[in-house]
This record gives sequence, C-alpha cells and structure tokens, in this order.
Amino acid sequence: MKRDKKPESLTLTPGGDANSPLSILLVVAPYYEDITNLLLEGARSKLHSQSIRTEVLEVPGALEIPPAIKLASEQNIYDGYVALGCVIRGETIHFEIVAGESARGIMDLGLEGLCIGNGILTVENLDQAIVRANPKEGNKGGEAVEAALRLIAFKQQKIKPNDPYPNAIIKCSLSFSMNEDRKNKQGKWAKRISRLNTVQALFQMEASNQGVDYVIADFLENGFGEIIDGVQLPSPNKNFFRALLHSAVDNQQKIDRLIHSKLPDNWTIDRIDPTIRAIFRASCAETILNKTPVKVIINEYVDIAESFFPSGKESGFVNAIVENLVKELSPIAQES
Repeated sequence: MKRDKKPESLTLTPGGDANSPLSILLVVAPYYEDITNLLLEGARSKLHSQSIRTEVLEVPGALEIPPAIKLASEQNIYDGYVALGCVIRGETIHFEIVAGESARGIMDLGLEGLCIGNGILTVENLDQAIVRANPKEGNKGGEAVEAALRLIAFKQQKIKPNDPYPNAIIKCSLSFSMNEDRKNKQGKWAKRISRLNTVQALFQMEASNQGVDYVIADFLENGFGEIIDGVQLPSPNKNFFRALLHSAVDNQQKIDRLIHSKLPDNWTIDRIDPTIRAIFRASCAETILNKTPVKVIINEYVDIAESFFPSGKESGFVNAIVENLVKELSPIAQES
C-alpha cells in the first residue's frame, strides 16, 4: 500500500466554519494490507460524510502506533487521531503483548487529552478480521473515526449557564444546583450522574478496547467530583455505577441480541451511533438489575439522549427503542 503524499481535502465543513476544518491523522500499521485497506475504506467513508482534512501515516506495526501519535501530537496541527491495524493470534505470547501494549499506549494518550479512535483489530483469525474490517459488516474503521470525532466534540464543547442545550453532565448539574431541596433529591441526582457516567464508560470501553475493571478504576480515580465552568458536579452513587457497568458487560450478548431485534429492518447494531448504542446498553443493564421502575428508566435515558443530541431526531429514536427494550426485559416492572 502506498502512503498518501498529501493531505486529503474533503468538501464539507464541520460547524460551518470554512476557515478552520478539522484535521485528523490516520495512523496505519499495514502488516495485513488487505485488512488495513478495508479499515481505511470504512474510515474514509465516514470522513467523507463530514468536512475533515486528513493525512495518512504508515508505521511498521501496531506497537509503533501510540508513539507515532505522540510524536504527531507535538506538532499541534491535528484535532484527533485514528489508529488502524490488525493483530491476529499466533502460537506465542506475542499476540498478547502487541494487543495489550498497543491498547494501553492509546489509552494512556487518551488520558493525556488526545482524541483517539482505536481501530486496531485484535482477533483470533483472518476470517474474524475480514468481517470486522469490512465497511459493509463490522466497519471498525468507520467506528474508530466516529469515536475520535465524538471525543473531539466533547473536548471542544463550550458550556454556558444559559446554553439551552448544555452537555449531559452540566445539564444535570445545573438542575441539581438550582434545586432548593437538595438533601431530599441527593439520591436521585447521584443516580442520574451514575447513569451518565455509565454511558460514558461504555462508550470509552468500546472505543479503547479496555476491560470493565480498568475503566471503573479510571472513572473512580479521574471521572468523579469535577467542577466544570464553575459548577460542582453532584457526587455519583459509585456502587450503582459499578452495578450498572457490570450488568451491561455481563449481559452484553443478551442485550445486543435484544437491541438488534428492535431495530428497523436491515439495520445492525453496528450501524447505530456509538453513544446511542451505549445508551441502549445502559438502559437494558439497569432494567436487568430490576430495581428501577420502567417509566423512570425510559425517562432518564431519553433525557440523556436529548442532552447529547439536542436536535430531537436521535432522542425520538432512542425513546421508541428504549421503551421497547425495557418493557420486554421487565414486563412486570412497576410503571410508577
């Protein structure tokens, strides 16, 4: 595969600002060239739906992707990065070393504030790699771009107290701070922040390929008790957060099958926006715990969707699907 000689200029413009298009660096390890070509195809297809300037940088292997991103970030010319590569299990422990260390390197860079979509496949065989890389099937290249763009949006979003559509955490935080009966509502808001953290954690796990225990530890150490734009976030219910996340992970196959059954014809779960996918999984996880009334679950996760997607189109879709999901999972749950 030949390296792109010049940045690829796309025609549309994010945010309507023609003078400052986003810039994404695709860092590719073409050890399995047929696979990385599929990943690139999926990534470029997603990028062509936006207005994003891109460059492609090839490195020898997956282990070289994190240091390449680190070096590129020192130039301060890229808004985000997409890691594309493939690691297939062999007869030695080399697979575990490459898969684990490349994922750890990308996560460490993400915790430093870089916006990275991880599209490094870690699979048992070539057939699995083809299915996951194919833009018409798993489309992990496109998903990695989507993850990077979502992280960039989170990073660049500026929240103001009078913003009609602040982000999800700030929206809940401001509502909490303006509530006069804080003590009586503390448990409610603690759970609401925990739900938001669960959606964020599920998104992070899918984007970074990190395990549930690692992500829980990360959130417990870095994700709670923040002050954003002068607003102190309510303290989450950490036990509730742990329970939700473990429920989502332990029951993911069951949950994903149910989500797939509720989607429109010819849709797959991979076609859904990753944030919406996380909202669906979190709502099902809470329903499986069987401690929250159905109406509360529906309202809470629709509110989260409205905070992330203020246009209304996505929140309407979430409302319809979540209602079907939780009612099927908990047909005898209390409706009050």
